[in-house]
Amino acid sequence: MLDGLKSLVVVLTLALIVFALAKPICLKFMAEDDFARRRMVWVILTAAAFLSPNIWVFAAVAFPVVYWAGRRDPHPTALYLIVFITAPFARVPIPLPLVNLLFELTPFRIFSIALLIPAAIRMLRSGEANRPGLAKADLALIAFGLLQLVVYVPYEALTNTVRRAVLFVIDTYVLYYVFSRGAAERAALRDTLASFWLACVVLVPIVVFEAARSWLLYTNIPARWGDPNTLSWLFRDGVLRAQGPAGHSLTMGVALATAFGFWLYLGSHQSKRVLWIVGVALWAGLFATYSRAPWVVAAAILLTYVFLSPTGRRNIVGVSVGVAAAVAGLSTTSFGARIIAALPFVGTTEQGNVDYRQQVAEVSWRLIKQNPWFGDIFAARYMEELRQGQGIIDIVNTYASVAVFYGLVGATLFVACFAYPAFSSAKAMWGAGKGNQDDVNLGAVLAASMLGTLLMMATVSFIGTFEQIAWVLAGLCSAYPAIVAAGAGVSRPDAHRIVTTGPRLRQAVR
Repeated sequence: MLDGLKSLVVVLTLALIVFALAKPICLKFMAEDDFARRRMVWVILTAAAFLSPNIWVFAAVAFPVVYWAGRRDPHPTALYLIVFITAPFARVPIPLPLVNLLFELTPFRIFSIALLIPAAIRMLRSGEANRPGLAKADLALIAFGLLQLVVYVPYEALTNTVRRAVLFVIDTYVLYYVFSRGAAERAALRDTLASFWLACVVLVPIVVFEAARSWLLYTNIPARWGDPNTLSWLFRDGVLRAQGPAGHSLTMGVALATAFGFWLYLGSHQSKRVLWIVGVALWAGLFATYSRAPWVVAAAILLTYVFLSPTGRRNIVGVSVGVAAAVAGLSTTSFGARIIAALPFVGTTEQGNVDYRQQVAEVSWRLIKQNPWFGDIFAARYMEELRQGQGIIDIVNTYASVAVFYGLVGATLFVACFAYPAFSSAKAMWGAGKGNQDDVNLGAVLAASMLGTLLMMATVSFIGTFEQIAWVLAGLCSAYPAIVAAGAGVSRPDAHRIVTTGPRLRQAVR
């Protein structure tokens, strides 16, 4: 507990400094009362995570606090993105007489039950759920969720099928539903982007501190709650890979890369000095995670935004010069040399990871050919050659994992859940080009961030914080066309009245 108190002091000290510095930026996108309330909720949940001896005490604090804040916050999507990364991921079974297990409690499920489900109910009662959107994306999500239920039916009891159906709703459907409907107004979407950026930029000095001091501040929390993270202490080239509350350096890197993408839009409303300072800070956090794939994703988001956005194209020369100068300056330092050595394709550090990914591709393709249409839910039995030193089989490719277990039909439906919103947002963005330039920039950053997410899926499992971010982006891209249509005074048909479900995939087979 003493270590927890020390970590809490460090986290709160660093975070409150950033909250103070970020406040003027945030107030351009959210009300001061909302900022103050969200900051208070973040502090309470963070303190509760560090001080709670088990997840039940944390839940006893989190449920009423998040529910209370959700009733007062005008944009539940913004509040959710402030809180969803306050506590590290941990799974603790909820025992129940007769059926032994109700389900596993996680921080994500606490926030979903306390915030997103009440928000969805309020939307349905008030009629907000009837905002226009993408029927095709909803249908893909429904079909993908049903497929994952149906393939297990012959092999499990009815109670387990019902349990998984309920978890589909809690973990995925409600998340996508609330973001696709609740952020379908310009003010709500801007507030949501700013809140996600705030939640991540607060963690930048924390992850930098972790890397510099070789001290993981959050790792004792899941251990104390009964679900220790055995993959916490990861090193690359002798340097600890920071992870903050995300539970893994990769997922922390994904969050920071997405926040960097959102900052490209939010920073266009700031001075160039602030734009560059915050951008450099986010990259410092990215480097602290020492995760190569998020670096590539962040660069891809930047290049895509520059290509799509008029503001980005005007700044392409400055961006190019700045990147070249940063790379040149970084290469002259020992830390920079390590970063360059770790770069994918050109670096020399941990090439074994590249070999493992190639092996995953070969094994996955062999299994897909054996059951091409609907996959094999027991395929893990034939993957022992992929078991790593940590004792797990990690299919570090979301697309391969879906195709192996649910076939090409499942993979097609899964990709469609993200491709349809991405295509719709890009189409709406091009349509907005004749009108509001700010709407174009908004659409460009959503499209760029979704492209980064699709790219990331090729290099990482669909778990934890990454899964949450992916469904959030799918919902935001689904909401964006309604914003453009409202700005242009266009009446669009109501296409978002379908109740959807979706899966939670778990790629790491223990």
